[in-house]
Amino acid sequence: MIHPFHPALPWPVRLEIGLRLAWIRATVPRLPPPPGPHGVVDGKAPALSLVGIGDSIVAGIGVREQAGSLIAQVAARLARGGRAVRWVSIGLAGATAPALPTLLEAAGHERPELVLVSCGVNDIVRGQPAADFAAALEDLYRRTRAAWPAARIVHVGIPPLGQFPALQGRLGRRLGAHGDLCIAAAHAAAERSGTLYSPFPSAVNRAAFARDGFHPNESGCAAWADAVAATIAAGAVPAGRRG
Repeated sequence: MIHPFHPALPWPVRLEIGLRLAWIRATVPRLPPPPGPHGVVDGKAPALSLVGIGDSIVAGIGVREQAGSLIAQVAARLARGGRAVRWVSIGLAGATAPALPTLLEAAGHERPELVLVSCGVNDIVRGQPAADFAAALEDLYRRTRAAWPAARIVHVGIPPLGQFPALQGRLGRRLGAHGDLCIAAAHAAAERSGTLYSPFPSAVNRAAFARDGFHPNESGCAAWADAVAATIAAGAVPAGRRG
């Protein structure tokens, strides 16, 4: 089914985007997530508990082994400080911001000190208005903080869709323009909620994408993890102080 794009766009534009996305879904290889979405990076006890919640990036799609995924690579960088890190990834391919609260239930037994959130790309592709996207993010942050009051929450950033190898030409420009609005909205939602927002690094170029042209590969996740770890180190926002 062709999903209607942003209702503010003229119908011919919405139809064009829908058809192009349908063609991409039919022709781009669908990569499975690697097994084992959890692990421990050795270091001093007690281990820092890290939970990743979100879309296919959290699930690890785009890499061959979970050790190369964004969440695992962020854990590895945090462990360089000497403390062990225990990480769990709870991701769902295609997840949008309004769908993520259901994933919190799957992680109810966890007691994380740090929560990494990845979402935005699917909201952009589906034409979610930026204001609605921001409201869904703020709701997610409130629910996350209610579940884990002591945890720091970090949005890992939203890749600019115009840079995706699978989304070239006019489609990439259309989605990229809407994506810019959603990225700005995500920044603002994080600020209002006392959540850290880590901008997507420019170092993730075309060569750093998997063969589907839609997900970063191991090297792309490595550069992304560097940026997220630097954001965590530089801007520790006290949990629960705002929003």
